[in-house]
Amino acid sequence: MKKNLLFMKGFTVGIILLFVATGIIPSVAQKIEKPPQPVLGGHWLYVGGSGPGNYTRIQDAVNNATDGDTVYVYHGTYTDFILTNYACVYIDKAINLTGENKYNTTIDGSFQLSVIRIWAAHQVQISGFTVRNSGSGLYFPSLAGIEVYYSDNITVDNNIFIENYIGVDFYDSSNITFFNNVIFDNNVGCHTPDKPNCFVHDNFFLNNTYGIQMWYGSPIIEYNELKGNKQAIDAYLSQGKVRFNNFIDNQLDVERVDISITPIGFIQFLLHKPIWDGNYWQDWNLPLPKPMLGIARVYIIFRLPPFNPTMLPLGIYPFILYDWHPAKEPYNIPG
Repeated sequence: MKKNLLFMKGFTVGIILLFVATGIIPSVAQKIEKPPQPVLGGHWLYVGGSGPGNYTRIQDAVNNATDGDTVYVYHGTYTDFILTNYACVYIDKAINLTGENKYNTTIDGSFQLSVIRIWAAHQVQISGFTVRNSGSGLYFPSLAGIEVYYSDNITVDNNIFIENYIGVDFYDSSNITFFNNVIFDNNVGCHTPDKPNCFVHDNFFLNNTYGIQMWYGSPIIEYNELKGNKQAIDAYLSQGKVRFNNFIDNQLDVERVDISITPIGFIQFLLHKPIWDGNYWQDWNLPLPKPMLGIARVYIIFRLPPFNPTMLPLGIYPFILYDWHPAKEPYNIPG
């Protein structure tokens, strides 16, 4: 009896391993399951509400927090702009900033500079807010609902971004997870970084001028809905992956696919070019790959000491990328 039981257990394990080894679960249908990276441990500091000792300003709580703490913000509208921080909230430490409810916990930048700025921080999570009304970008090149500089392990999830110059701007930062957000009526919804490991998934980009600016780097853009944008994706010098997204009612789905490279770099680009696959395109009903026109700007770079490197343009050449397996039906993206 024991031998039979052991045999059955071994047989069951063998079947499971066989399923995994043969890939019965198709990889094309797997979504990125990269959970948020909350900072564990630490103390909780409270903003708003009626508890004794609660802070009235988010920045005061952040200033008194240490690595590993959580700043919890009760519902309300917070508008305290701090000029020296160039933002309403400035974060340079490993904390969680959590709103009570994204529908009624609002940080409003009053159209000044940025709303939340994360600077040289390592492991930050921001969730549960409406982030709105950053500056216009007239005097500063990048003003955002959330701007992230020189940071890593950043998670931004379950937020609403409204009427910002850029909804969220990641600059020179790595290990980014941006998911389950609603981004609408911004000039730019999301600007991805030029560093590795940027995951943008399960978001709604609605009625923005640019939904996603995918400049440089190799972000993974999956399971997003891009709807009613002037340009859904602006791709420039990027080797990212754009897969399993819905493109619906945009004036232009892909604004450009543009590269500026050396002749050797052009060969590398052909070997490691951006991947567009499995997206749903509302305006494409043919049982054929979906073409996208791109432009290659090719340069040769030479150096004459003591001068800086010089780029000599060789030409501008059109090329075509394809979504080889466009989806026939839109994906059900939970919101």
